[in-house]
Amino acid sequence: MGRPECTRSPQVVMRVPPFGMLSNETHCASAAPMAFTLATAVGVSRVYLGHHFPTDVAVGAMVGGGIGTGVAWAIRLTREL
Repeated sequence: MGRPECTRSPQVVMRVPPFGMLSNETHCASAAPMAFTLATAVGVSRVYLGHHFPTDVAVGAMVGGGIGTGVAWAIRLTREL
């Protein structure tokens, strides 16, 4: 391909243990509960501060949950194809 070969000796190359996938899965598994907690806190604060009625927040949570479920379902469906 016209590129020079890598000239590093094997002793210089650092070996990384294959723990990246495990930590990535842990990160992804903890992201959803954190997002849910943040969304709940924002919704409660909007009602507490008087910026929205409780029904507005509840309907918004249901619509957001429905959209999130639909997107997750569509992604899973496309991965199975």
